[in-house]
Amino acid sequence: MLCLVCKNNCIAIAKVMIAEGASVNVKDFERNSPLHLAMCNSNTEVIDHLLRNNADKEAKNDKEETAALVVARWCQNVQCIRMLNY
Repeated sequence: MLCLVCKNNCIAIAKVMIAEGASVNVKDFERNSPLHLAMCNSNTEVIDHLLRNNADKEAKNDKEETAALVVARWCQNVQCIRMLNY
């Protein structure tokens, strides 16, 4: 559920879910984390909140892609890449 919330930029719901104990490193059916999905959709507020709550920047999906690779390949948003501090 957190994956869908982050993909759709629902920051208020994401904050509540995380505060109530939802894992920021949960995976969807393609093994994308909420961070992968927020990155792919350039949801910077969600990305910031996930990172502040220790989302795994090195987590890989079923294509062996990290969130940084996903954003570089699919949406090419420099601001999102900078948020990862690479």
